[in-house]
Amino acid sequence: MKQIKWNLLTPSQLIDLYSGNKGQTCIKYLDDAVGDSDIPTLKGVAERYGNSCAVSLLSHHLVSLHQLGESVTSKEAFLDAATLILTEYSYLNIQELNYFFRHCKLGTYGKMIWGDRLQYQDLLIGLKRFLKDRGEAIYRQNKNQLLEKSEKINFYSGYHRYQEQKKRAFSDIKAFREIYPKLPSDKSAVEYWNEWKENRELDSILCKYNQEHRD
Repeated sequence: MKQIKWNLLTPSQLIDLYSGNKGQTCIKYLDDAVGDSDIPTLKGVAERYGNSCAVSLLSHHLVSLHQLGESVTSKEAFLDAATLILTEYSYLNIQELNYFFRHCKLGTYGKMIWGDRLQYQDLLIGLKRFLKDRGEAIYRQNKNQLLEKSEKINFYSGYHRYQEQKKRAFSDIKAFREIYPKLPSDKSAVEYWNEWKENRELDSILCKYNQEHRD
């Protein structure tokens, strides 16, 4: 996903670009939103730009959802709902909110417009369903990060053992044969060993030969 320089945005740019209809089109996968410390949370927005900016950002989302169903809801109701979400879910970041409201429109989190009104209790129930999806996305990210870390540790550990074994191979032909169990038949193992110690280019040749002749 394209890197956004959040700290360079003015309050009006933040609200215009990353809330409401426009913001909801800039995020497709939840995994692209969760766990990214660079994306400001509602709390971060309130601390940097003030509570009114955070409330306005949420209100733009509510208005876009409201317009989708052509419901009639007062401005005061929007502000009350926005303030409630800000108070209870200040840890959610901007892109998580974009994802949530996008999927409210797609019906992922249930029906929220009944008759001619946007039902905020249903919206908050949908938000709790979203939090479950968010938790699962965070779990996947943490699991993948641990796996990547484990793979890196195994790689460096294996590389370290390989380097240590190469050092031993300069004085021990058995260590040499452990690294290169397969050797061409045109020379003896001792001849290849002695040549390997003098000719560093032979290292890559023997590595390739062993890869090609693995059992």
